[in-house]
Amino acid sequence: MPEPARTQATTNLATPLAYRKTMVDSVQLTGWTPDTVVRALAALSEVCADRRGEPGEPSNDDAQLASELARWLRCAAEEDPTGLVEYLNTMEPLGEHESPWERLECLLAREEPLDVTTRALQELYRDPIPFLCILLDAKVKPGSPCDDIERHYQRAVEVLLALGTRESLSYLLAHMDLLCWNDAELFRELVRSHRAGFTEVALDAWPLLAWFDRIHLIEIYRECELDTGPLRALLFAVDTNRMDYESLGQYIRAVAASKDPEAAPLIQQLITRALDDIQRQPNQEADRFTRLARHALVAELEVRIDPQLRTRAAQFGIRL
Repeated sequence: MPEPARTQATTNLATPLAYRKTMVDSVQLTGWTPDTVVRALAALSEVCADRRGEPGEPSNDDAQLASELARWLRCAAEEDPTGLVEYLNTMEPLGEHESPWERLECLLAREEPLDVTTRALQELYRDPIPFLCILLDAKVKPGSPCDDIERHYQRAVEVLLALGTRESLSYLLAHMDLLCWNDAELFRELVRSHRAGFTEVALDAWPLLAWFDRIHLIEIYRECELDTGPLRALLFAVDTNRMDYESLGQYIRAVAASKDPEAAPLIQQLITRALDDIQRQPNQEADRFTRLARHALVAELEVRIDPQLRTRAAQFGIRL
């Protein structure tokens, strides 16, 4: 059975439902687009038309002026939507007129201790988690490691981990790259402070994660000295007979990362299976898998391969 992709995991562990961004939020977060400009101007034209007064009554000069402005802008949007969008995006209100999203980014950008920033967010929002998740969704490119994004977005990730709720942890586990930090000490401290909640959410998230994310999760457990037993139970319960060699190549990396005593025997069993397939018929995928398995055993687990297995592989031109 094929393993779930990263995009599926992100869909299933989505941005919290407590808040969904509106079209206004989208404009404030990422700027105008031809679609939002056309939509806004159509609505503005309707509003202006509604304010002109009933037929036969004197027209409102301001309403007429607003209607004329809306007409000009609509014509500009039809003629050159990209040019209008580029111009509008250079006129983003700042200072006292800045948007709530800009204020959030400014708060995150302050050079203050993490606990101070967290308290300030909790005072500003009844629940800051959905706002932080939406900000990261809008401003951080999918797959970006935490250390590669701007500092105020790194701080948003840190706050989510510091809050340690089921909602915030679910979001982070759906975006595992955001848990790639160089500040190992802070990372360990935050994960350990929510040890029970983190492990509970991680077990729930496991079935939705792709193998490379599962590998990273196992490494997080080991780095933070969490009990890997429940994860290892899930790992060794996998039906390898239903996996192709590409999936098996990722699977054995996770098995090796677990450092479980059963890891080496299992990988050697899978090498035997691959050699059986090669003996029946030359198989490039099985050949490639045996080389990956050798690396997992020798380089990662530091285990010597069974001499009989090495001799058998040599018959097919494979060095183990």
